[in-house]
Amino acid sequence: MRTPNEHVLRFTVPVSVPGVTLEPGTYAFRVTAPATIQVLDVNKARAYAQFHTISAYGCDTALMNTYEMTFIRTSIDAPLQLIKLLVPGQLEGHELRYGAKTSPTPQLSNVPAAMRP
Repeated sequence: MRTPNEHVLRFTVPVSVPGVTLEPGTYAFRVTAPATIQVLDVNKARAYAQFHTISAYGCDTALMNTYEMTFIRTSIDAPLQLIKLLVPGQLEGHELRYGAKTSPTPQLSNVPAAMRP
């Protein structure tokens, strides 16, 4: 059973989140605390990552029924890196915190979202 703090996202390309690169597939993103997200398989049997976030704002997703995601690519052969996630019905979203060694350095801009919830 899904809760308001769980969001099912499907990626059609590899996507990095802090600590792991997710292969194409469907994942559950669970907000476990105001500034913490856990990524699990869609059945919630396996945890892939847990990381801290900071508040992020974007389009008014509270009025929309869509997710807004921002990606960058840190090098030509690197997977897309998820840096911001805004969810439907909420004014405040999540900016993912990467460590100093993996801080995003954008080389491409306006990378389109490659998934739908």
